[in-house]
Amino acid sequence: MGYLAYRSVRFPQALSVLLVVCGACYNVDTLTLLLAPDFGKAIHAFLIIPFTIAEICVVGYLLVTGVTSVKSDKTVKPDARVPAEV
Repeated sequence: MGYLAYRSVRFPQALSVLLVVCGACYNVDTLTLLLAPDFGKAIHAFLIIPFTIAEICVVGYLLVTGVTSVKSDKTVKPDARVPAEV
């Protein structure tokens, strides 16, 4: 997801780099919990910091900017065959 955001022109580059770091931290956290559970538990507290920062920043960005959609000039006309509800 971070790479797609990085390639996008609509998403800020700084947030996309943060998403890439977050994805790497997710992978490291999962692999250490699977391969070395004791070590994984020890570093989990440090790896959760980038997750939290990235997710809060992305949610904040989306809440502030919103999702933009292209508005059409065409209006949808009601179908004459369908009776209107009374």
